[in-house]
Amino acid sequence: MSDMHSHANPQSHITCIHPPTGTSSTSSPDSESIDPNPVYALHSLAATVPGQASVVQGDSLILMDGKNSHWWLVRVVKTQQVGYIPAKNVETPLERLARLKEGKSGDEP
Repeated sequence: MSDMHSHANPQSHITCIHPPTGTSSTSSPDSESIDPNPVYALHSLAATVPGQASVVQGDSLILMDGKNSHWWLVRVVKTQQVGYIPAKNVETPLERLARLKEGKSGDEP
């Protein structure tokens, strides 16, 4: 996670986006359960330094700041935790739907 410190401070450009109401997280994703508003955690990740968020694969996330190309500020819907996770660990609803239709779990490269 030292990569987080080698780039410009991601907290210097925080823009808060008000999350939509009525978002929910489901345990077995399929095309009907994909909400177009949040983004999703592609892999589970435990926070290792202050300012990071811990996520579980498939968690619904509200993107609060995606300006930094390496670290994005998110709010985890089910825990309300706010913190940074690697941008490459975030997938959009369309990316998620395509991956699920291909039968990939998110563990594949």
